[in-house]
Amino acid sequence: MNNSDDEFVIVTSLKDKKWRKVEFPYHIVLVCNGITFHDRIHYRVCCVDDDNNGHECCSEIIYFDPITEEFHMFPLLEPKSDQVENVIVGLGALNECLCIARLDNDKRDVEILVMKEYEVKESWTSLFSIRNLEIDPCYRALTPLFMTDNGELIFTIKNILDKINILVYDPKNDNIKDIQLANGRKERMWCTICYVECLISPDELLLE
Repeated sequence: MNNSDDEFVIVTSLKDKKWRKVEFPYHIVLVCNGITFHDRIHYRVCCVDDDNNGHECCSEIIYFDPITEEFHMFPLLEPKSDQVENVIVGLGALNECLCIARLDNDKRDVEILVMKEYEVKESWTSLFSIRNLEIDPCYRALTPLFMTDNGELIFTIKNILDKINILVYDPKNDNIKDIQLANGRKERMWCTICYVECLISPDELLLE
């Protein structure tokens, strides 16, 4: 939410059922697909730089800590020598590690990286690069879903029309294949939602 120059969010707890305003310390122009990891909510964001210029692509990750009710910038690895900044096109979790997908090789390839030790910047590790995906970082997103026992990556790509393709990448053979759904279609619109089982009705948390 934005109120004049104040940016904030409102949060509530299932314990006291009271809504509170939490100051948001960053100036951003876009928030993309959040995931819950280590009991914190992580987001890809497009930030505004010191010259008040909004970036066109997501280059940072922020997270919300529900214990302290604070937002923090997440530590990322340095951009490659031929890039000014990281262009993050995907965020997920693989093998109990936070995972990002960033553009590589002049935006033609996508590099998949995992953070082997949470919040330790130096633990970012590159798994592999998927060649020639040619993702438009402004309109498309890649979401890593999981790794199979033989090392294949299951992921989705969303386009500008919010249509989603489910794909499998085999790094051993360097090939990609589509997963067809039960109705025979390769493309479908869908989303995922995180939830926690609870006996409290959501109606009790509605704002008046």
